[in-house]
Amino acid sequence: MATHTYTFPPFPPIPEGVTLIPFKDYKEKGIRIQEDSDEGPEVDGLGIPTIDLPPHKTDFCKTNSKRATNIPSIAVPPESQSLTWVQQWEDLGRRKSGEVYQSNDHRVDRLHQVTRAFNGGRTWPKTRHVREMWDQFQIFIGILNHMPIWKPKQEQKELEKHNDSDDEIDDEPELATESNETQPIAVADPGEVKALDGDFREHETDRTTQFLNNPARAVQIYLSSYLRKQGLHYNEANLTLIPHLVRFYMEFLLKDEVFKSEPETVASLEESRSIITLAYSQLPLTSEINKRLPWEDHFCEGCEKLFGVQAKQDELSRKAWLNTAIVDAPNAESTSSTAAATTSSTPVPVDVTLPELEMDTDAVNVDSDAPETPVQARFSANSFESVHTPVSDENPARDGILAANTLDPLDDSGEWGKSALLDSSGQWGMPEDLESSSDPWSIGNDANMQWVAKTLFPILGPTALPLTHTSGVVEWSMRRIQSISHPAEDAIPYKAIHEATGPSARAVEADLTSRLSQVVLEPWLEWEPSVEEDESTVPHIRGTSRGPVVVHDKGVKYENDSDVHSNALAALNIDLAHDPCKHSITLLLETENAKLLRVGMGLSGGWVQMARKTDLKAEEADEQNIEVDGPDSSEPGQRFWYLSNLLIVIPSYHVAGYD
Repeated sequence: MATHTYTFPPFPPIPEGVTLIPFKDYKEKGIRIQEDSDEGPEVDGLGIPTIDLPPHKTDFCKTNSKRATNIPSIAVPPESQSLTWVQQWEDLGRRKSGEVYQSNDHRVDRLHQVTRAFNGGRTWPKTRHVREMWDQFQIFIGILNHMPIWKPKQEQKELEKHNDSDDEIDDEPELATESNETQPIAVADPGEVKALDGDFREHETDRTTQFLNNPARAVQIYLSSYLRKQGLHYNEANLTLIPHLVRFYMEFLLKDEVFKSEPETVASLEESRSIITLAYSQLPLTSEINKRLPWEDHFCEGCEKLFGVQAKQDELSRKAWLNTAIVDAPNAESTSSTAAATTSSTPVPVDVTLPELEMDTDAVNVDSDAPETPVQARFSANSFESVHTPVSDENPARDGILAANTLDPLDDSGEWGKSALLDSSGQWGMPEDLESSSDPWSIGNDANMQWVAKTLFPILGPTALPLTHTSGVVEWSMRRIQSISHPAEDAIPYKAIHEATGPSARAVEADLTSRLSQVVLEPWLEWEPSVEEDESTVPHIRGTSRGPVVVHDKGVKYENDSDVHSNALAALNIDLAHDPCKHSITLLLETENAKLLRVGMGLSGGWVQMARKTDLKAEEADEQNIEVDGPDSSEPGQRFWYLSNLLIVIPSYHVAGYD
């Protein structure tokens, strides 16, 4: 006979002070609805905390219900069907997640807890790119870890030995590509792996601590220098997507009051909102500015076409490269038989302009800096000799190999001239059978492929600018926008004033200010931490620069001995010398392009000073102690600049990353 612990009846007596409620009088209280301001655990209608029921493996729907087909469907407004994930997340951000955070828990643990609630409490879009960009931010703040790979030293040595043997077989080193992949760290024993793993985890903890110490600065770094260094800004969609993700996360931290017991952290979270607001407007502008400047600005492109500074700089770079190639050229004794046979059987281009070891950059003429004839060269086993020969329209050939591959020097416009190997359109000559091919992808319609250079005529009309101004100081640096001013809509263009000695440079400059916007740029020296070995972040004075420049012992790079030339000129009149580390410059742009800029944003590129021709004449006269008379010779005044090339655009809140 079975026995039970409890057997009813008889029922036990009712305890003293307890009243039993009959089932017919029982009223269900349910779970109390909590307001956003309510804190504490979930309770029922009587204020009693609820208890989570333990899950069971058999918890599943045991009914076989079918959807009724005779119920009319309810029309859903189209706007509710087309909600984007951003709009859905906006709705979620209006209420708390219901997560309970204990103030006595470590702040790192609370950060991990709130991140789990953020990740799991929303619907993520189907596209993987959104989640990948969110993972990038989690890696930045140390929430998501990427464990490195350790490789035993023996395996690493065998791998290097295998790579060395491959290099010996390769007879064409110019075709070999260098791998940029990060190689695993070689370790000797498992104990070293444990130590490295500890260092890695400590580094991740430091990232989390840095974020919690100052969330606003962390957001500022992530949306500026970190974004650029990781290359996330190259995808234009990221410039809007990433600020969205960061904003939703920071607002989630504030809404859930994760750090309410730490007012400094809350204040920093509030401060990050203003940075994100700037990112919304300025990050997309960085891409738009890079697309338009200077290529879509008629004034900048017209000045470049007029002065040809970039073409002269390319010519200097080519000469410097040739100088290095000649110095490093192997002689006959150090050349192997295989290399000698390869060299002797390979046609050598003879368009080689012999570089001068000491180049006088001030001697570069604005109108024409090209030699009369190109320099052709012949290489031998022990020597290098050059021969000046006139350019011919014919291509003499010998044994099926061109005897001379010549390129004409730069023309007056600063562009490459026609060559014996170029067709009439300025492009490389193509075989006749390709030009007459019916293939739509073949190169046949050269007229549609020609690029028309911009000139100054559409915006300035007939102007005396080429007669009064020339290129002066040429600088490459990062500068911050200090102010932007646009010309008045009813401004009347100035007419050129011709003095007795020629047109007035003052009148030309007044005409420019009545037509173009002025952007004042100040030096931005600490935009990135500079390393002695890496001079890419410091100002450069280019080799084509002309005019007095202040020479610094460090912090500025002077190309092609431009410091020697500039120092001699600056010593004559130090007050007029341009200081790349202190002086602001005034950039001229078309108004529609200047409206894209914002005060505080940074532009890194090539800046060319529009010097008056009398400035350079006065410098030459000072060197020879000769007095110069003229309408503009004794008037230093302001000199305007134009943008020759643009490389980097950064937002106004840009800050360097963690050390």
